[in-house]
Amino acid sequence: MKKYYLWSLVILVIGTALAIFGAQNGGIKTINQEGNLLDFSRRPQIISGDQEIALVSGHSLPRRKNHSYQLTQPFQNVNLDVYNAQVVVQTGDRFLVRVTNRQALPVKVKVAHQQLSISDYDSHGAMDQDRLPNTKIYITVPASRPLNQFKIDGNDVQLTLHQLQLRQLRWDNDKTKLKLDHVQISEKMIADDDQGNYLINNSRLKQVNCDGDGLKAQISNSTLQQVTIDADTVALTCQKTQFLQHNRIQGDNGKLVFKDLNKNLGYSIRGEGNSIHYQHQLTKGNFYKRPHYQNNLHIAGDELQVFVD
Repeated sequence: MKKYYLWSLVILVIGTALAIFGAQNGGIKTINQEGNLLDFSRRPQIISGDQEIALVSGHSLPRRKNHSYQLTQPFQNVNLDVYNAQVVVQTGDRFLVRVTNRQALPVKVKVAHQQLSISDYDSHGAMDQDRLPNTKIYITVPASRPLNQFKIDGNDVQLTLHQLQLRQLRWDNDKTKLKLDHVQISEKMIADDDQGNYLINNSRLKQVNCDGDGLKAQISNSTLQQVTIDADTVALTCQKTQFLQHNRIQGDNGKLVFKDLNKNLGYSIRGEGNSIHYQHQLTKGNFYKRPHYQNNLHIAGDELQVFVD
């Protein structure tokens, strides 16, 4: 029994000595989340409600949500690589970009060589299950400084352009929700988009090329020049709109409604199983009306319902 107490006392003394020696030589340190020594003489760091701690590669790092960015540098081109984002572009007094995101990893925002570039983590594969827009982007450009090219690559993007002039608009997305209001595109609009949904009003678009598995669009009070639409299924409504020069729509199992189009427009509708209602008169199969006019609309597809009033 005496030996037991003796050995316990020896171990306790040795352990205490080692602890004191280690503390004096920096062996015991308390490190905060940024890897800096904590000074307990100061008030503790407060983590706000929009932050969370995440393990990344075995290290405990701060990971912020609801990032906010703002810049006022001028630019001529816009390149967005975003996923599940809401984008609004409009004219104003000066260049202004505001970006906020709900994600745990921040978006990248920069202006270089007259190009505004914005990319987020989700565009490279991360998923957000609640489907609310992760990133919100608000871009303002002066009315006297039309944009050269606006390009988007990603998925599930809600894009709104309002009172804007630009030379080119391009996007390679799936499930794009597009809204154009008082927009003028002077060169071309190119879309590679599956299941796109477009709302176009009071706009003038040139060389429109849309390709995808499905397209749904409503167009009113606009002018379209040299339109090419190639979609497996198409649902299109055009009202008080002008089609200039040669225009072509191809799709199957869709419904096309045209109301109050330009009077000098010729029609050529071809395919099997089509139902064409021209001025309330039904025609089955193929239909031709002034097909050689300078302004014409050629429609090709099967099982289409076409209404022209």
